[in-house]
Amino acid sequence: MLSGRGAAAPAEPKSQTWKARLARAVSFVSPQQAHQYLTKEVTPALTEVAEELTAREITAKVHSGVAEDDTGTAETGESPKESAEGTFVELRTEAPEHPFVYRVQVSSSPVPTYGGRMLHPDDTYARLEVHLGEGGQGYDVMGYSRTQIIHDVLDQYERHLEFLRLG
Repeated sequence: MLSGRGAAAPAEPKSQTWKARLARAVSFVSPQQAHQYLTKEVTPALTEVAEELTAREITAKVHSGVAEDDTGTAETGESPKESAEGTFVELRTEAPEHPFVYRVQVSSSPVPTYGGRMLHPDDTYARLEVHLGEGGQGYDVMGYSRTQIIHDVLDQYERHLEFLRLG
């Protein structure tokens, strides 16, 4: 998992790096904001990786849809509804056995309380959670730069290759 420490822009001062990381940790976005980020940052990042894999003779495709539940998906080639829980973008390699899957999916969570802040019971925010072929990974990439997303995909892909090597 990418911690957010790596892949900062080289010209960016170190003080901005940790401040951006802290800002990302305490930002709570709406489903619409998450969907916009999924469209404008995550999809292009996954597309870049798919194109590079394909250039290296590893067939990979990016598609989007809305997850039905934990057991299946209703995939579409179109942009899913903005506010839909379960909206996702997925990079998948075409392999007969053990394809690599990297999915970023919108989910909602209760806003954490801290610092004496009082919240309503229905206060939630949207997360962009990473799911692999093995399931959800429990971390949120909302606010990652495009480069950080690409590095996270590559981190997971390298783990996948190691799994295949050991298998």
